This record gives sequence, C-alpha cells and structure tokens, in this order.
Amino acid sequence: MRESARVAAKNAATLDPSGFEKMGKVPFSQLLTVGDLSFGCTGLTLAAARRLFGENNVVSQTVHHVEPHVSVTAFAERRSHLLLGAFAYGDGNASFSSLIALLATFIAMGASPERVLSVDFFGFASSKDWDVLHETALLLNAALKEGEEAISSDRLALWMAERRDFLWIDLSPAPDQPKLPDKVMSMSVEQLRQKLRDIDAATPIVLSSQSGRTAMLAHRMLRQNGFRDVYHLEGGPLSWASLQQ
Repeated sequence: MRESARVAAKNAATLDPSGFEKMGKVPFSQLLTVGDLSFGCTGLTLAAARRLFGENNVVSQTVHHVEPHVSVTAFAERRSHLLLGAFAYGDGNASFSSLIALLATFIAMGASPERVLSVDFFGFASSKDWDVLHETALLLNAALKEGEEAISSDRLALWMAERRDFLWIDLSPAPDQPKLPDKVMSMSVEQLRQKLRDIDAATPIVLSSQSGRTAMLAHRMLRQNGFRDVYHLEGGPLSWASLQQ
C-alpha cells in the first residue's frame, strides 16, 4: 500500500505522462480500458456497502468533469466517516490508473474524506484528474458533517413519474447546462436568496449544479433559513442527462 501511494504521488506530480512510473497491482482494485475510455473501482461496491451498513448509513457523492472526461463516485459510512469504496470512468490516460491507486490507498488506510482534503497533493490541483478527486472529497465531507441528503437521478425520475410536489432548482451556469425537464428552475445562488420568502419551507427542494459545490453552498443557505427537506442531485445535471440517453 505504501509503495502504491508513492508511485501514485510521483505520477500525479509528473506533468509529462511519458515519465510516469508503472503502477503495480493495487489491493481491492480493478482497472479496465476499452478504447479511449477507462473504468476503475476500488474497495466495496456501492451495493455491497449499502447491504453491509444499511442504505441510510452510506453517504455517496459523484462529481463529473467535462474536460478531460472523468467522473468519480466515492462513498463513506455515515457514523465513522470512513471511506468504503469508489468507482470512476474517464479518458483512458496514464494518470487515470494513478487516480484509482490513490483512491485505493486512502480506502485501505481507513481514511475519511477530511483526511483526503488534508493531504498535500504536491501540485495535483493543476491536473483536472486530481481536481475532481479533491472536489469529490470536499462534497462528501460536507455531506457527512452537515447532514446533506443526496437523491439519485433514478429516484428523482420516480418522483417525477409519481407527480410528487417538489421544487428542482438548478444552479449551473446556462452555457454548461444539459437538457433538463421543463419544471426545473434555473437561477444563481443570489437569485435563490432573493426568492426565499416566496418558497414554502414545507416543499421538498432538489438542488443541482455542474460540479456540486454551488449546490452545496445553496443547501447550506437553505438549512440556515429553516428549510429542512432539501436534497442535492447526486452527480448533478450530467447524471440526469446520462439517465435520459
């Protein structure tokens, strides 16, 4: 595990992929490349985690990046905050295997999302592959500490099919927004702040944004103003768009 962490850190700090050191096998991990796409997982599967710990005791977060195309889902146990597993897909490049290796290392060492955030990434932030990992840890840590509730695209689709009464507010910049249902209200956080008095606090609210960070800020603002039935869309608008394809 220590060797995997060393190689992952070295590769992540190396901007030229030709200089990447070959990664050996990482425990509990699988990596598959098909054409230009790579798929990887490490730790427990989400289904196994929910079965072992209970569905309500597993908190997950998904973050998508458009360029390079990479998506990471990580999940942790609600009470201990320990990372249980993660899976990802994205552009097939040498840094993707290092991303899976580093995720595997954090899971194997019993780390929490907060521990991930405390690590000095030695310039990882300059790489979007590492940026998405940091973003996932940030949102997962907030969900664990602030009690944020996530809703999957599947469950949201069921709500819509059942014609439930709820508000869906998307906070993504207009140019980055995929096609969403007509009922979705698009606005900025500031516009949402100005409309708080017009929203019934008893109505369930689903928030979404491109990376999830803006939705997290809006969720915090709503909770501070007395709204309790608030959810964020796991994976944001891109996860909804993927479901509709």
